[in-house]
Amino acid sequence: MQGGSLRNWIVIERPVPVQDETGQAKIQWQRVCGCWASFSNVAGIELPAGQMPESRVSWRLMIRYRRGIDHTMRVRYAGTRLMNIAAVFNVDELNEQLALNVSEGIGHG
Repeated sequence: MQGGSLRNWIVIERPVPVQDETGQAKIQWQRVCGCWASFSNVAGIELPAGQMPESRVSWRLMIRYRRGIDHTMRVRYAGTRLMNIAAVFNVDELNEQLALNVSEGIGHG
């Protein structure tokens, strides 16, 4: 990982099941950590889904190694952009970098 390549501040969040005031189960998102990341665009697609068009963008994020990050979590970027984590790779199994494959678009978050 080259110095200066991690220029985007992200927050990783995990789902926590809770009950609302009526006793119904729902998901609340809890902050796991904040960290610096680099982004590279992997793919983008726009498809008609019924009456509404659907748009998705896939990214690969590189972060410093951090134990416990998995595909059930999501990334919050710039405060409002939500990206679902699809896969997490420990680059070369060296415990130095994680590659996160994420996607954002309709239906996420």
